[in-house]
Amino acid sequence: MTTKEKILDASEALFAEMGFASTSLRDITAAADVNLAAVNYHFGSKLDLLRAVFARRFGPVNRERLELLDALETFEAEAVCRAFFAPLFERLRQPESGWGDFMSLVGRTHSDTNDEIRMCLFEQIRDVAARFTQALERALPELPAEVLSCRIHFVVGAMAHTFAFCRHKEMPLAQALPEPGAILENLLVFAVAGLRAPVERVITLETGS
Repeated sequence: MTTKEKILDASEALFAEMGFASTSLRDITAAADVNLAAVNYHFGSKLDLLRAVFARRFGPVNRERLELLDALETFEAEAVCRAFFAPLFERLRQPESGWGDFMSLVGRTHSDTNDEIRMCLFEQIRDVAARFTQALERALPELPAEVLSCRIHFVVGAMAHTFAFCRHKEMPLAQALPEPGAILENLLVFAVAGLRAPVERVITLETGS
């Protein structure tokens, strides 16, 4: 394993366990058994290190997502959501790969109150999210753009929350659905039902109904 890989592995595990703000570069160098100069040489700042952690995992995942999307013969909400979710959950089947830590980190970062930290995550999926939004617009043409946007936000939030807790055995989710495939299928049912809910059920601030 190269020095760069050691730093990425240690950073990913520590960021997932302790959070970005609570993890120091000293923690990372101790876990990776490298010196601070190596971190500075390969990554520069701690924020750039976080970006590299995300880029390493999201690069192949996003390529697979787009391949699955391009292969769809018909645009239906479930098929589009599956193309977005499945590549991540398939990797959760490989516990030795470190993907459990990464999923926890994704969930943790999604709910972080620091905009700069969250942007390190969002910039990795911005282009892919735009493609999938277009696909859902085709799948659900009856939904006004603002309604679809809100529902996508809710679905992504549910996914991130799932990632944050699915590997913690003491959590109800992991006890009820211990297998990644079962979590995926149940998340899909939930997501599709929310996306396809009748438009007349939408509650607005203007009408209050």
